[in-house]
Amino acid sequence: MATELKGITPAGWKRGGGYQHAMVVENCSRIAYISGQVEGSGGRPAAAFSKDMASQFASALANFKTVVEATGGTVRDITSMTIYVTDGESYRANQKAIGESWRRELGDVYPAVTLVGVTELFNVGAKVEIEGTVALG
Repeated sequence: MATELKGITPAGWKRGGGYQHAMVVENCSRIAYISGQVEGSGGRPAAAFSKDMASQFASALANFKTVVEATGGTVRDITSMTIYVTDGESYRANQKAIGESWRRELGDVYPAVTLVGVTELFNVGAKVEIEGTVALG
């Protein structure tokens, strides 16, 4: 049987805007846990990070998608993501560009998502890091 993913919205609740409240995975025998991805290329952090949140988000999300595909999965197999940002105000100010990056990389895929504001990330200059879980079937 193929893996089935189902978004869950509790009775009486409004569906999340750009995310699911929960994801149920059925018929899954393999799960991939994707490490935090930041701006950069070839699996290496950027030598000099972009100054703007939207550029860093776009690169980190593209890297996340690359790792998902390397596991044998597709964006449709993503069950959850955690997005860490060092500047919530900048993230909110760049929501339109961030949304465009999301649609370009993930289309209409909206897994369970948590956005976390942190004071800093390990890589100096990084403003965003994205990790997640993928149900491979």
